[in-house]
Amino acid sequence: MTGHASRVTGNGFRLWWRAARPYAYPASVVPVLLGAALAFADGISVSVWRLALTLAGVVAAHTGGNLMNDFFDFTKGFDRAGTLGGSGVLVSGLMTPRGVLAGAIISFAAAAAAGLPLVVAAGWPIAALAFFGLISGVGYVAPPFGFKYRALGDVIVLLAFGVGITLGSYFVQALRFS
Repeated sequence: MTGHASRVTGNGFRLWWRAARPYAYPASVVPVLLGAALAFADGISVSVWRLALTLAGVVAAHTGGNLMNDFFDFTKGFDRAGTLGGSGVLVSGLMTPRGVLAGAIISFAAAAAAGLPLVVAAGWPIAALAFFGLISGVGYVAPPFGFKYRALGDVIVLLAFGVGITLGSYFVQALRFS
């Protein structure tokens, strides 16, 4: 292993941070902020706690999706020694597939915990969007969908991140669609 890999293994937080791939978080954070900004532009008073829960839930779901992606790409043989895909924690042996899958499940559970108060506050449309997000995040790589492996990955990412998150973030603030 390289010196970098051995440094990472010495710190559990840094290892999980690497596995989570936080460099990709702008793809989920920006739509949350855009939805809230659009609500504000429509004269809606933005709720800080709803915004915070939305950000926490979306980032946790994004993390779960990234970990699922690493797990399935590795177990299907797409990510292997010499490839550049994913976070590299499985290919380099820094983490086990079982550990990464457990991290994905925990991340999705954290997203659900953040989303539940939003469903209570904003109703069934948020539950429906969250369900679509879960299907998109898990189904991106997991059977039976495996959207990524059927050349539908970009479409799912556009719908989930571009439309779904922005729409949901707006709705939890305005309690209506625009």
